[in-house]
Amino acid sequence: MKKSLLATTAIAALGAVAVASPASAKFEVGVSGYMEQWFGYSDNKESVQADSDVFDQISDSEFFINFSQTLDNGLKIGGQIQVEGQQTGAGEMIDEQFIYVNGSFGRVELGTDNAAHYRMHYGIKSAGVGIDEGDVGQWVAGGGGQLRSTNMSAPLENDENKVTYFSPRVNGFQVGASYIPEMRIGTNPVAGGAEADAIRDNAYSLGGNYVTSVADMSVKASVGYMNAGGGVAGNDEGLVAGLQLGFGGFTASLAYGEHEDDTNTEDVNVFGFGVAYMAGPAGVSLGYIRGEDSDDDDKMNSFEMGASYKMGPGVTAKGSVYYVDRITAGVDTADGIAVVGGLALSF
Repeated sequence: MKKSLLATTAIAALGAVAVASPASAKFEVGVSGYMEQWFGYSDNKESVQADSDVFDQISDSEFFINFSQTLDNGLKIGGQIQVEGQQTGAGEMIDEQFIYVNGSFGRVELGTDNAAHYRMHYGIKSAGVGIDEGDVGQWVAGGGGQLRSTNMSAPLENDENKVTYFSPRVNGFQVGASYIPEMRIGTNPVAGGAEADAIRDNAYSLGGNYVTSVADMSVKASVGYMNAGGGVAGNDEGLVAGLQLGFGGFTASLAYGEHEDDTNTEDVNVFGFGVAYMAGPAGVSLGYIRGEDSDDDDKMNSFEMGASYKMGPGVTAKGSVYYVDRITAGVDTADGIAVVGGLALSF
């Protein structure tokens, strides 16, 4: 209740400054965001929840408070606060928040937005609800974990406080880097304070991508590296890479992600590919992701058939059929199909 009141008060105060005192307000303030509402049915033959036939409705929404101003020297200063449309399990309403500085040198951010490798990755393109964002784990029991997406946040958690830099795009190339002083989600540790056990520090993320056109073909390629830093025993690092080739209304996608954690002797590898076709407001796609975890001989195959139709500005109807097969240490832990549909709104 207190968090809701605080968030409402803060939004009202920003609105009052922007509307009631335009002469003194330096920042332009606006609101954007999205809301997705899905309804679906899943049939789990073999899973961690045993045989089950389930109907479900899932929501995902956020709104973003955006503010910016351009200084006399040409620098653009701004920021964003991302507010969850529904509370998370921990009861937190604020997702990410950051301040940025844009100039001819590129962009510098301070705050808790996602790391550079994650944001610069080109994954498996889908016309449906999505296959490379982890959505399949919400619908098929046992289909979760790192094996469901090539765009890994592990070993870096995306909501850590960090400093991020993105270069200008030159001849199609752009690079980015993030530095995370301490891996402590949702806290602000005292600078120079005692290090807590099992807390990593000096983590970093590096990313780069390339965008160009060759004749009638578009090319998007990306690569990223992440290292969880020191402070505890064992190495913890990862790699992501992606490629999208477009021709006419077709887009072919290839993507890869890996995560190696010496502390848990874990070695996760995820590979995926897909093809999507867009014709005017309508689109269809096929996608596949294969994930393997050497730690417990865990293997998972995820498939998606997706479709979409743009009904109007910011309004898209989407649907997907998922199939997941997973075997862990020789035991079936997921074998299910799901049919999902709904509306995705952006504003």
